[in-house]
Amino acid sequence: MRAELENTEWRWYGLIRARYSSSQLLSVGLGAIFVEQPKSENCAVGCMLHGWQLAVEPGVYGLQGSVGWGRLAGETGQLQHLIPTVYFGCAARGAVLRTWGGSRPIEPGQTFAGVEANFSILRINLAAAVMHSLSSNSPDEWLYSGSIGWGF
Repeated sequence: MRAELENTEWRWYGLIRARYSSSQLLSVGLGAIFVEQPKSENCAVGCMLHGWQLAVEPGVYGLQGSVGWGRLAGETGQLQHLIPTVYFGCAARGAVLRTWGGSRPIEPGQTFAGVEANFSILRINLAAAVMHSLSSNSPDEWLYSGSIGWGF
């Protein structure tokens, strides 16, 4: 058991996604997943990962930040710390969204917090979110959002 623990290390891998959503319209997200792996593990040709994720996603109508737990099967190819190819993945994240511009159907200048669930298969990403307004004068108390995109 001790030998197994000594042969592992913490690593991070970058994640990217672009998507169309009902809350941000078009957005591009950058994030990372932090995992504990055997030192001998090489994700160039594929590996299974699970760990903490964080992401920042600016869009046409707002900015979203999220933190959560995810699991994926993917590969880095020749990129050491970026996983552009996700064959399968799922994640549950806590998220905060700040709206701006003339966002429709949501008024600009509002802040929402809630949960987002993600599912990816063969690079296609589907997500759903439920968020509650943190703004006291908000005309929109609840936000239900769905999206489709590329990446994880």
